Amino acid sequence: MTMDDPEYTETLASIRHYSNTRFALLTLFVTATAGLVVAVFGSASTSSIHSRQVSVSR
Repeated sequence: MTMDDPEYTETLASIRHYSNTRFALLTLFVTATAGLVVAVFGSASTSSIHSRQVSVSR
């Protein structure tokens, strides 16, 4: 098998493609998960902060 063999070239191209796809999907998964966490827990913590406002009388 030489470097000029079409089967070898196609195999390497396929490996590169799926390697890049793996990292793209990992980035997409992390971003979507972080967005869901912020949507679920971010709104709860924001509303609890606003409900605990203390008025100081002088």
